[in-house]
Amino acid sequence: MSNQAAFKVEYDHIAELYLGGRVAWVWAVHEVAAVVIASGNADEAFEQPLGGLWEADLELELRRSEPWGRTDEEFAEVVRVACVAQLQW
Repeated sequence: MSNQAAFKVEYDHIAELYLGGRVAWVWAVHEVAAVVIASGNADEAFEQPLGGLWEADLELELRRSEPWGRTDEEFAEVVRVACVAQLQW
């Protein structure tokens, strides 16, 4: 299995869990970050729609110390859009 195919399987699973209501948006964001980190920040990790959630994870980390940025509702919408796009990719 190619790296691209492996990311597709992992990301599709995360997207299905989130869109199916079985996990929270914050879990999906953190799980994408875990996949990216486990890959050693491989370029392929960022080529699919869910790979873009890496930046959301960084923003969440900053939000802990700085009360700015997107609201939970805005994050949830970003995750929803990314998950839909992932399953269509």
